[in-house]
Amino acid sequence: MILIHSPVKDTQEVKARLSYVEVTFAGQAYRLGRYPIHFHLNGDMSTSYVRGCGIHKTFNRAVNIHGVHNMLVEKTVIYDIMGGAFFLEDGVETGNTFQYNLAIFVRESTSLLNDDVTPASFWLTNPNNTVQHNAAAGGSHFGFWYRMHSHPDGPSFDPNVCPDKVPLGIFFNNSAHSFGWFGLWVFEFYFPTVGGCEGTEPAPAVFERLFAWNNEKGAEAVNVGALQFKDFTLVQNKLAGYEGKKVNNVALWTDDSPLIRDSLIVGRTTVIRDSVQGCTQGGIVFPYGRGFRAINTRFVNFDVSDCATFRWTRITGTCSQFCGGFTYHAQQLKFVNAANKAIYEWEWEGIILDTDGTSTGKGPGWTVLPSSGTLPSNCESAPEFSIGIPASMCPPQHKWHRFAFNNIKPESLEGKNFTFTNEYGTSHGPYAKKRLTHKPGWMCALLMGATYQFSFEHGSQFQNISFTGQFYDFDSDDYLFLKVDVATKPDRFSINGGATFINATDGVIDPDTAINGDWEWDATNTTVRYIVHGRQRAKRAMSSYPVDRKYSLTLYKCFFKDCIPPPDPNTIPPASARPQDVDFWHDANIWNMTTDGYLSNIGGSSGIPKDMSNVNIAADTWMVVEAPIAKLGTLLLEGVLEFNNDLDAVYHIEADYIVIRGGRLIIGWPDEPFLGQASITLRGNHDTPYFVPGEGPDLGSKAIGVYGGLDLFGKDVGRTWTQLAVTANVGSNKIKLADPVQWQTGDDIVIGPTSYNPWETESFRITAVASDNVTLTLNGTLKYKHLVHQETLSNGYQIDVGAAVGLLTHNIKVIGQDYNNLYKESFGARILVATLQYKERTFTGYARLSNVEFYHTGQEGFTEDYDPRFSVAYVATGTVSSIKPSKVFRCSFHNGFSTAIGAFGIGSLEISENVVFGSIGNGIRTSSNDTRLLNNLVALMVHSGTYQDRVGNYWEAGIEAMLAKELVMHGNLVTGSERLAYHVVPMDCEDKSGRYSNNKAFANVQGVVVFPEDQFNLDSECAKLANFTTWKTHDFGLYYQNTLSLVAENNVYIENQNGLLTMVLRPITTRHEFANKTVDVLDSIFIGRTSSFDCSKDVSPANDLNFNKSNNARPSLAPGKGSVGLIFPNFYQATNMAPGKPWKGCMAYNAIGGLMRISGNTFAKYGAGCKGAHNFAVSTNIGNDDGQHPVEATTTTWIDTDHGHKVFYHRPNAK
Repeated sequence: MILIHSPVKDTQEVKARLSYVEVTFAGQAYRLGRYPIHFHLNGDMSTSYVRGCGIHKTFNRAVNIHGVHNMLVEKTVIYDIMGGAFFLEDGVETGNTFQYNLAIFVRESTSLLNDDVTPASFWLTNPNNTVQHNAAAGGSHFGFWYRMHSHPDGPSFDPNVCPDKVPLGIFFNNSAHSFGWFGLWVFEFYFPTVGGCEGTEPAPAVFERLFAWNNEKGAEAVNVGALQFKDFTLVQNKLAGYEGKKVNNVALWTDDSPLIRDSLIVGRTTVIRDSVQGCTQGGIVFPYGRGFRAINTRFVNFDVSDCATFRWTRITGTCSQFCGGFTYHAQQLKFVNAANKAIYEWEWEGIILDTDGTSTGKGPGWTVLPSSGTLPSNCESAPEFSIGIPASMCPPQHKWHRFAFNNIKPESLEGKNFTFTNEYGTSHGPYAKKRLTHKPGWMCALLMGATYQFSFEHGSQFQNISFTGQFYDFDSDDYLFLKVDVATKPDRFSINGGATFINATDGVIDPDTAINGDWEWDATNTTVRYIVHGRQRAKRAMSSYPVDRKYSLTLYKCFFKDCIPPPDPNTIPPASARPQDVDFWHDANIWNMTTDGYLSNIGGSSGIPKDMSNVNIAADTWMVVEAPIAKLGTLLLEGVLEFNNDLDAVYHIEADYIVIRGGRLIIGWPDEPFLGQASITLRGNHDTPYFVPGEGPDLGSKAIGVYGGLDLFGKDVGRTWTQLAVTANVGSNKIKLADPVQWQTGDDIVIGPTSYNPWETESFRITAVASDNVTLTLNGTLKYKHLVHQETLSNGYQIDVGAAVGLLTHNIKVIGQDYNNLYKESFGARILVATLQYKERTFTGYARLSNVEFYHTGQEGFTEDYDPRFSVAYVATGTVSSIKPSKVFRCSFHNGFSTAIGAFGIGSLEISENVVFGSIGNGIRTSSNDTRLLNNLVALMVHSGTYQDRVGNYWEAGIEAMLAKELVMHGNLVTGSERLAYHVVPMDCEDKSGRYSNNKAFANVQGVVVFPEDQFNLDSECAKLANFTTWKTHDFGLYYQNTLSLVAENNVYIENQNGLLTMVLRPITTRHEFANKTVDVLDSIFIGRTSSFDCSKDVSPANDLNFNKSNNARPSLAPGKGSVGLIFPNFYQATNMAPGKPWKGCMAYNAIGGLMRISGNTFAKYGAGCKGAHNFAVSTNIGNDDGQHPVEATTTTWIDTDHGHKVFYHRPNAK
């Protein structure tokens, strides 16, 4: 090796002039800095050179220039070089010249750095150098590679130098052929800027005269700015002549834009056989982004089926499908034997504007894009651009604007494909998790001047849809309209997320005078039409360049006048008994027809209500029903309607809508529950008109709107759920309960799962109850085994886990009527308890629900807190009191289509001893203050993202309470959730109230989870999760990833694949920030495998869509896919992007500080597992980097765990 090094930079103390020297068998593998010729940290070397040398058969590069400027390397031939050949090292090197050199057979080397594994003949880390008249041939990877970092690496690091922003020196008259990868590669970032680091104005970088042939790609630029490729000759490169990946921060379609010009691109020749190299698949592969131009370029021999002059890029891992939508300009193009002009693969992949007619053979200004249903009728077929899917070309008066959006509301639309219709027809846009912008989300192109209406597959029932998006490239007079269906005229309309509001336009919007965001109301069709316009609302000079319009669309009807909640006018509690003066339903002399079409008890001779009558119980009256009544249309209660309590009473109440506006509906009393049989059946489907009772939350249809009082007190059944006393085996038709019950023959029950599969939940009807009131005979045999495991550990802890059993039947029922499309539309009955304004009066509802059965209730997809169409939803009713005494007690919710119970803006609501079975989405959800969740059972929560084979992938929970405040949660059990069991706000570490106790999670995909995106305001910088038991969790019993330190205390983890995994985030390591963050695991019990664990049954569900879609959540396993109790801590400077990315993965540097303390814990029954697996009490995280923060352990108890299965360290990740 030849090393040239000066003790002092820029002194020219060292000179090296190497002329016509042969260097062979040089360089030392595996030795950094041991190169054949190495100029090392000398600064200016303007008097030194390497000229006319021959360098061959080297083991570690050829000529390495490190921290050196103004060197000359010319007329040198290199051959058979391992690793990068002509090599600029740190990125600070400038003014160097490489000219008239020949590099042959530069090949990969695994003996140094990653850059040498994929070597280049010329490897340049700073663009401000001269590279001219060089030839590179026959290497394994690259001819020329421009590889710029944000700042120089190594000893030359300087924050004031930004190689990825430095203007290009000279790249001229170079050639590269027969490379395994690319002739020229610009990777990963290069945004040349006037002024370098501090500059903002793009500076075009002109790469001139490259001859590249027989490579995989002639040239590729990955993530770049205004790069211009001029006078290139690109011949028979396999995948692309030129390919761009992304262009950003550039002038749009000007002389300073990114472009390729004055070039020749040849698809195939007679020199290289088609069987060897084939035809170039894409002459120009357009990048994602705006501003790119193709000028004065000739395409030759693109005439076979798999190649075309134009294609569009794909970026693996970023966006490889359904991306694009950008516009590209083409002019002065020539096509010689090149009939295949473009291959499109999907509907909105890209748009070519033919500025002079040479691409289309039409006049200037025609556009080419894939054919779709929304193209104007005067567009024509374009066969030469239809080598893939059909394409069309459209006359110059038509212009398209890219539109991308996400953050859709309601959230249930996430994952659905959308359709959009204009005056010409309908097109479609697929949902995609990976997008260039607005991911996950949607993208399309919209026609200037057209009016569009959007809808979503299986989502036509949704109105008031909001989104965050961007409309691209609007000149000052460009515009288009969008329409959205709404139930009523909005009080608020905003395009910036509610920061400011825009008043409706009087009359019809005139595009000639309108400004961006103007909107109009169409009362006939109940739609809002708004304009996206190049003319901005701000009063400033119009831009002469195209502008983008960012939208965060928000529109809503205020619940109250001026969107201000009114005071509650009610000051007395509801009456606790029937008054003396009442009306009776079957008295024909009290009914008369009102002017608004209601039959009302105001006195008259209209007779009692008949089938489909609309009935209004008048204000200040009390109506009693003592016999069956007819089916009704609308039942409006402004007074009280009471159903008489009689043991033999049977009432069937059927209606389209029941609206309690200031009145009250009573079936049973708190001290005198209803003893007969009563059902409330609501009719309706997606097409049923909405009922508008006044100013308040949308009631919709098939609903009970409670703006007064709803008292449903069914017969008390005592205990509503318990656990099995003994294991119930497959094929048995008997079960034994752990507690005696008052259930009866004919009642329906649910039995929870005890494996890793939520769908092993089963339901049956009781055919006999033994005299012990614990042994039940069922109407069928068990399809699955439902376990009970009871065992006392040597330290005295008693394991007592088993399948839950819940009662579903009650004598008061709320039912959504069946119809042909019930399951397809998933549209059941609902109860909305809310505040309403009507005729300048305010009505606030309450609902006391006790021992009520809800069947086919909830309306799937309506999940936002402003429109929660759950089985029961409380919205903005204030704090529970004796005046508004709401409560949900001992009810059952089964076979529904949405969340069972929702609490939004209601304080101190008690939700207790309820059974929820088969909810679509969250089982119980609250964001209110002081919600009291007591002894509820939630079984089989079905993930709405994969419901009916959908592809959404968000995270719902059996109990969702992350936004709740002062939550109280005791004795609940979530079993069989397809996603999370509990997503609840942690307590403050200083909170000693014991607000959480004895909450359990059995047989769920995930247990107790806190995500990095979760936000909660605690008094200290420490969160606490305590008193949970998780059993048979498929992935994580408890998963925590957030910025606060964590205390996990008094928890029990049994047979989870991972018991506890914690990730504590921040501060920023790269800023040298430090914080003493901790994870404390205290007084908890970890149990590996009990004797009841079944290796053949306790496995992941096979071919399950939900499990496949939640693959990122899989845990950190031990050898042989064994389970782990406690995972060593992870302290990172930033999130790993869970839940969208692998939950256990590492995507950021480890934090500088961090400590786990484990004290008073018991680890039991860890050892050899199923089929060669090994279960460990404690383990490192296989997804972590090799750095491990310290762990302090004290007073640990080990039970039935041999020494070899206490702690497992994964092997370091050598990659």
